[in-house]
Amino acid sequence: MIIDNIAQESPLKGLHPVEKIIGCILTLTTLLVLKEIRSHLLAIVLLNMFLLFIAKINWKTLSLMLLAFLPFLLFGALSIALTLSVDSGITVNITSASLNQGIFIFFRSFSCLLCMYSLVLTTPIQQVIWGLRKLKCPTIICEMMLIIYKYIFILAETSKKIYLSQHARLGYKGYKQSLRSFAALLSALFIKSLDYGRKLFTSLESRGYVGTLHTVATYPPVKISHLLSILIINLIILFFGY
Repeated sequence: MIIDNIAQESPLKGLHPVEKIIGCILTLTTLLVLKEIRSHLLAIVLLNMFLLFIAKINWKTLSLMLLAFLPFLLFGALSIALTLSVDSGITVNITSASLNQGIFIFFRSFSCLLCMYSLVLTTPIQQVIWGLRKLKCPTIICEMMLIIYKYIFILAETSKKIYLSQHARLGYKGYKQSLRSFAALLSALFIKSLDYGRKLFTSLESRGYVGTLHTVATYPPVKISHLLSILIINLIILFFGY
């Protein structure tokens, strides 16, 4: 996946994962409590500058990744802005208050999306799991995150192969045939996921798995200066909204 490739090549990969996780959690909390659009606009500008100039992410790649989520953000904001009335028939209205609320939801969601990107695009999943364990996150959650993440690659590759095989046999020629092929794809994908899960558990048991996946990693110590910088930036964003 492109996100995993970017994280593996990030110049910030060598930083301590706990620093980046704490920074993401602190910034995300700040963005969720802010009630002013101008604060979210400032956060969007700062996070974009961070991703482009510090994390060194290609602007075209970042734009495509943001555009992929743009329809969800727009539909979510639109559902807030529009009000449905059934008093005298079904009518759809939009008020000044609902419009302002919809715009606010859009910018808050967009800033939170950039905040999450600042973590996942600079920290490989193995480092995220390691950092969460250091922060005393429950082991079961960390291991489920790792297994689900690995499963995404397996299921994506499997579904791609099945789709190409169906497409080569004209499986998507016509509406009805497309529905049948898609249903068959989901059925085969479900069966293969169960088979992969059984094989994965068998392979873990053969390697001495007793309920915990251990990893070995060494990182530089947590720098207080980095945490203070994150705190100062969050305070600037916070005070900008008041």
